[in-house]
Amino acid sequence: MRTIEEVTKAIVDVGLEHRLNDILALVKPSIRLRYSTTNDGSAIGASRFGGLPDLPDSIEWPTWTLYRNSQADRTDKYAPPGPLYFLLQVNLADIAEFDLDPMLPKSGMLYFFAAGWVNAITYTGYENEGDLWRLIYYDGDLSDLKHQAVPKLPIELSNSENYQMFAPTDHQFRTVGVEFDLELTLPGLTLENPFIDKLHLSEDEWDRYDSLVEGVSPLFSDAPIHRLFGHPQIGQGYFCYDDGVLVAQIDSSNYTEASNVGWEFGGRGAYFLAPPDYEKWTLSAVELYWESY
Repeated sequence: MRTIEEVTKAIVDVGLEHRLNDILALVKPSIRLRYSTTNDGSAIGASRFGGLPDLPDSIEWPTWTLYRNSQADRTDKYAPPGPLYFLLQVNLADIAEFDLDPMLPKSGMLYFFAAGWVNAITYTGYENEGDLWRLIYYDGDLSDLKHQAVPKLPIELSNSENYQMFAPTDHQFRTVGVEFDLELTLPGLTLENPFIDKLHLSEDEWDRYDSLVEGVSPLFSDAPIHRLFGHPQIGQGYFCYDDGVLVAQIDSSNYTEASNVGWEFGGRGAYFLAPPDYEKWTLSAVELYWESY
């Protein structure tokens, strides 16, 4: 849904008009990202999923180099380090028209990377040990950008059976351009979701709200649910700051879609920033929550 009027009608239609103001206060706008059918995203500086990132010489392809997990039964052989997967780049000029937040830069490039191969994130307890994920912002001259080749993979990674299970060809996901659209979101009924806790829903209201969310911002869709900002579609539990900012949600694609970008065993990843870090644009503090379907 794109307008408050549409959300208001949906609230009334499920019989929650007596909670109208409470629910409308939770609405967050987001930018939905869909695979383009007209733009392959190959141009330098274009918004794209997969392929190679367009980076200046001053920015190196981020690599996971450390492993400090203390659990004795989880060793390096299960999740060898290596260059992070490149998932997405967004040219911020492409989304400036949505003007969702005056703190968001109106130009420059955002890059999303993660060690999304089998066991890399899960075997480290979801802690960013040695840069398991990176969010990079570049505000320099776009004419200095160029496709950056994938660094050479460590032999331990390329020979790892777990890595080979789902690794994309040449450590690259298929390239596809991005189309953007405004979409309103509501928080889902996940465990320990602070937004839902504040509503104090009765049992009847809970069921009605569940129907509402399925109509406004459902947990699943026929297409991958990629988005910038808004509420995340997380099904197993709410893992972020109580008032955290969702910077991006990157879903998994299937192999029949334009891009095969995704995570180990499928699933969905969400990049969060605490409000003070977002206000200062401190991207080094970004946290990643990943869950399988």
